[in-house]
Amino acid sequence: MGVKSMSKNFKSATLKSDGTAVVTGPFSLEPGDPQKPALVAFYLVQGSNTVGGEGRWSIGDEEWTGTCDGALLETGRAWGYGMAILVQDEPPGFATWTWTAPLDVTEAADTPT
Repeated sequence: MGVKSMSKNFKSATLKSDGTAVVTGPFSLEPGDPQKPALVAFYLVQGSNTVGGEGRWSIGDEEWTGTCDGALLETGRAWGYGMAILVQDEPPGFATWTWTAPLDVTEAADTPT
């Protein structure tokens, strides 16, 4: 199964007023990849802080979306490390992808400063 370098990635992390962060990124499947929804596990590293989270991607969506605890994050640059898992029918098993990329952590419009 071939994967183009930008078919799975990080786009942004947005800090919310409830203390969480919404993390998104582009996600697409290539011909021959299982046409199934994906579970996404990720963590963000910013300085000495590491925060783990989880998300999902559905067929037809252009991006995956996930959430994590935003308490240890601040606006600025972070590094994201992601893994997507899809169920594969033939042969039975799992298809997995991993990626890493920088991303910007920003404040949501509803977050007081």
